[in-house]
Parts: sequence; C-alpha cells; structure tokens
Amino acid sequence: MRHLSWEEIQLPGSVFHLSLTTYKPHERFPLHDHNFGELTLIGSGQGWQLLNGQRDELVPGCLWMIRPTDQHLLVAGPQGLEVLNCAFPVGLALELEDRYFPGENGYFRSTETQPCSQVLAGETLVRSVNLFHQNAGKNRTLFELHHLLLNFYSILRFPYSDSLIMGAPDWLRHACLEVRNPEDLIQGLPRFFFLAGRSPEHVSREMKRLMGKTPTEFLNELRLDRASQLLCTTALGTLEVSLECGFENLSWFHRLFKSRFGVTPLQYRKRGAAAMANS
Repeated sequence: MRHLSWEEIQLPGSVFHLSLTTYKPHERFPLHDHNFGELTLIGSGQGWQLLNGQRDELVPGCLWMIRPTDQHLLVAGPQGLEVLNCAFPVGLALELEDRYFPGENGYFRSTETQPCSQVLAGETLVRSVNLFHQNAGKNRTLFELHHLLLNFYSILRFPYSDSLIMGAPDWLRHACLEVRNPEDLIQGLPRFFFLAGRSPEHVSREMKRLMGKTPTEFLNELRLDRASQLLCTTALGTLEVSLECGFENLSWFHRLFKSRFGVTPLQYRKRGAAAMANS
C-alpha cells in the first residue's frame, strides 16, 4: 500500500492542494493512505472505490471527507471518471469544527468506520462543482481553504437549504426536491405536477405566491444549472447538453443560457476549461 505525505504534494506558499483529475476508462489509483485530509467529489463519469474495505459505486455527486486514517483506491468505469479533490493538513479543518461545531463528533473528526459522505444532486451538485472550479485559479491561502470548507460544511448540513421555501407545504417541498433528479427534470412540467400531486393551476398559484416565479421559470433554472455542470464536467456537445436537460429547441436553450449566465454555452465551457488548466 502506498503512503502519501503532505510534504510530497505541498507547493511553496500553498496552504492546500486542489486538483481536478480525469481518469481514463478503467484507470485506477492504487490503494493508499496519507497524513492529510481530503475533500473529494465525483464530478462526472462512473467507477468504484474501495474505502476501508468497503466497495462503493462512484457516480456524479459522491462526496467524501477523507481522514488521514482512511485507506482507499479508485477505479474508473468504461466512460472514465472525473475526481475533484482538495487536500490539506487535517488540523486546519478540525480548527473550524471546534469553532463552529463544538462537541460534535462528525466530519473530519468522525470516529466511524466510514468517513462522512453524501450524494449530492441538482443545484447542490452544480454549486459544489462550481466551488472547486472557482478555487482552481485562486491563491491557495488559509482564507480560501476556510471559505471552501465552510461552504461544504453548509452543504452537508443543509443540502437543499437554497430551495426549501419558508412556509411552503410539504407537497411543494417534495416536488421541488424530487424534480432535481435528472430523470425527473428532463420530463418537465408534467412530471413536476405529478410529483406535487396537485392540479397545475394550484401548483402555479402557490409557487407564484411563495417563490415569486412560475413552475416553468423554476424548472428552467434547474435545467440551466444542470447544463452548466454538464458543460464543465463532460464532453457532450451543446446540442446533446440541451437535449439532456430537456431543451428540445437549441436556439431557445442558447437564449436562456446567455440570459442566466451572461455568456453562451460554448464560452461557459471554455472558461471552465481555462480554470482547470490554471489549477
């Protein structure tokens, strides 16, 4: 088994190490442990991991807080695997946990057999992938590390907090969460109304009252966020991304995307690639 040390990977003047690695089909990273902590997120692709003797399937959204005591290996599937990783002296994370979660035995301080983990989806996954990309071109300072870690602590504690509407009935909360699944999102409004279990008119009235937006506006936002993730984490063409997210009209997809992000899908992809190249 290979042992990795912080001294081997630390760059001069850097408090943490950030990498966005694409593994080729069936490529593996051998069994190893290390003397530092890791925040690891699967951005795209599939594969499997052996973690402390337990085999786990790897899919987009799998997030782990790997401790120095953990032993693991990664194997990419037939389509390859993208792994987003932040490595750092684990004491820097424990300082934050002592300050904000005193007395709790979780996250990097967990004593469970398996480390703290979560499977993210929808906007939460898009936000998480973007956090790695946003930090790719920044200085590796203590401030930037704290900013990244605190964002992920927040995501783990409140994974859907940006979408749970205060005062919303349970049926609407349920529909807003479930429709984020790609297989539901691509089916659009009919699926959303089915998940809500209410008439389209009633759903529309409640969403407008509570959220200030129509069901169509809400779904388009989710679809565009998913499109932004696919553009940065897959090799799908713009038309394929459009169809994958439920937009059958390519020109309409372009118009909505530029309105939301200020750039075209192709420009967005190029910016993401540039950020990865600078990491």
